[in-house]
Amino acid sequence: MSHGTGYDSDNHTTPILCGAQYRIHTHGVFRGIQDVRRVPGVAPTLVRSASETSEKRPFMCAYPGCNKRYFKLSHLQMHSRKHTGVKPFQCKTCQRKFSRSDHLKTHTRTHTGEKPFSCRWPSCQKKFARSDELVRHHNMHQRNMSKLQLAL
Repeated sequence: MSHGTGYDSDNHTTPILCGAQYRIHTHGVFRGIQDVRRVPGVAPTLVRSASETSEKRPFMCAYPGCNKRYFKLSHLQMHSRKHTGVKPFQCKTCQRKFSRSDHLKTHTRTHTGEKPFSCRWPSCQKKFARSDELVRHHNMHQRNMSKLQLAL
């Protein structure tokens, strides 16, 4: 099989798995290893070998000493930033940089005052900038409710 064409010239009706792995480098920044398995005429996500079925995390970090594996390439790329220190997302208000876009989004709320997460308990009007703050707040309601039920 030729990697250039993606087809086996003798028999292009039988799928051929290629287990080649390629290092990913984008603008000189380490991005890990991408597991590339291709079958001519079939999208890579539709191809499953026996080892892939049992191995649910085909993308492995190639940083020395780190053996973390991920299901999605984007998750590996996000993880790789821990090793490289790359922070491509910058706050327009204070210029603080973040390695993840969701962390920038949450941080931005400190400037805007936006609190999109509202408590749903009756007569509680509290709002929060982060979903984990709302979960912690709901847990407080649950603990208080449990204490009240024990007192009755």
